[in-house]
Amino acid sequence: MGRLILFFTRFRNLFLYLFLLSLSLIYAFQSSNPLSNSLTQFSLIAIAPIHHSANAVYGYFGLKKNNDSLLTEIRELKEFKMNHQGSMKVLASDSLRIDRNRYQLYDANIIYSTRNFDINFFIIDKGKNDGIRPEMGVIHHDGVLGITKDVSSNYSRVISILHKDIGISIRNQQTRDVGIMRWSMITPTKMEISDFQKSKEVSLNDTIVTSGISSFFPASILLGRISKIDSVSDPIYYQLEVELFEDPFSQRWAHIVEDLIKIEIDSLFLSI
Repeated sequence: MGRLILFFTRFRNLFLYLFLLSLSLIYAFQSSNPLSNSLTQFSLIAIAPIHHSANAVYGYFGLKKNNDSLLTEIRELKEFKMNHQGSMKVLASDSLRIDRNRYQLYDANIIYSTRNFDINFFIIDKGKNDGIRPEMGVIHHDGVLGITKDVSSNYSRVISILHKDIGISIRNQQTRDVGIMRWSMITPTKMEISDFQKSKEVSLNDTIVTSGISSFFPASILLGRISKIDSVSDPIYYQLEVELFEDPFSQRWAHIVEDLIKIEIDSLFLSI
């Protein structure tokens, strides 16, 4: 015990330096966009493969083969549901028209994630070589996880919905009213909606789903239920709390959503 104390005493300056250096890097990463982008690219190129290797070892001990098989089945069922729940049968002169398939899903494993910041992100083991691009939605079984931002050849960094600047376009499944849902920054499963007018009906346990208005996420993905209604704080709008069905931090895999007509839609905005 005496030798251990002597060791820490002898190298106390080194330990203090390393501690202060770590704090400085964390602060710089959070406050500097250029440095943050540089560190992000470094993490995707150099650090992500390390997390991928560690995750692979974990996967083998966790019955990876069975998990992959189930994940493929879930992806195929979810892809089928997305492409058919939005299909509309339109009566023409002598035939019925059904809209073309719009969404394609890609499976991915989450190999690293943060959880203690107000701008959280995670890394998945799919990149440009797998057809992944920036600004693609990332979802799970019952919920959304985030939006891809930085993409390397084999990995992608995803901005989590647990991010102070991310808003998800949502719809009240019961009333069909549309709004924006944001992280409450309290717990991983608590979200907030602050733009439902008091002239609309809102009830506890109303189901919140994606609206389908944005090109990131298809419509009707289950998100959570209204768990609290504050009608006093604002004279015009309700202040709503939503409890998510799934904890974004607890997920090990994800589906990346490719909107096959996103480029065509985006081109219309650019032409304005």
